[in-house]
Amino acid sequence: MKKFLPAFIAAAFISSIAFSQTTAPGTTQPNCACNPTGWQPGTATINNVSSTVRCGHQFGLKCNERITIKADYKCIGTCAARYSAVLKNTATGAVVMNYAVFTFPWSYSFAAAGTYSLEITPICGTTRCTPCRFFFTVTCPTACDCNVNGWQPFTANIGTKPAITVNCNHQFGLKKGEPFKLNGKYLCKGECTAKYAAVLKNNVTGAVVMNYPVFTFPWTYSFAAVGNYKLEITPICGTKRCQPCVFYFTVI
Repeated sequence: MKKFLPAFIAAAFISSIAFSQTTAPGTTQPNCACNPTGWQPGTATINNVSSTVRCGHQFGLKCNERITIKADYKCIGTCAARYSAVLKNTATGAVVMNYAVFTFPWSYSFAAAGTYSLEITPICGTTRCTPCRFFFTVTCPTACDCNVNGWQPFTANIGTKPAITVNCNHQFGLKKGEPFKLNGKYLCKGECTAKYAAVLKNNVTGAVVMNYPVFTFPWTYSFAAVGNYKLEITPICGTKRCQPCVFYFTVI
């Protein structure tokens, strides 16, 4: 009997090795656990500009601006992390997107303004580990439009006199041939810059003295003849013609 015992032990050992080699990690003999330092630094790309980010990062985005995030979680053991995630509106708590199976890179563009959070949960084996959260503040630029308070105070120079501050409808008195300069601006609503058109008229006869389909500041001019004149400047926001600003001139 003793002569068969070593052979039996050897056979059992070989069988054990064979079984262990065919047993998939994370099944009958799991070797996979959460890692206290599992989240690695990630990268975020906005408008083709990439930066390093970590969990808890706060992003500022515009509506329909695409963001792409890449990150990685390292489990302890010989397994790769899987992920699930949820995107929420943090103001209302409403779920915007639920990802039962989440993968990197994550790419998204927000259609509406608001505050949001993306919570990504790594899974090591069958254990859900500490989530990583990213936060987003999204703003939607206002469409280019006219502004009730768009006209800002102007500055005007007559000859060599010091500059004065004036507003629309100001009446100027100056001499024929005296240099005049006017500077100002109109602020549109939204992320756009005003363009201008203008017309200078004889205020008595209505005759057009100068027409400016494209008008720019500062405006410099010397009146060649005495009389009464009117300069009407029209701001244009996008394709909208807004409330004109008018100045009056008495030339002697």
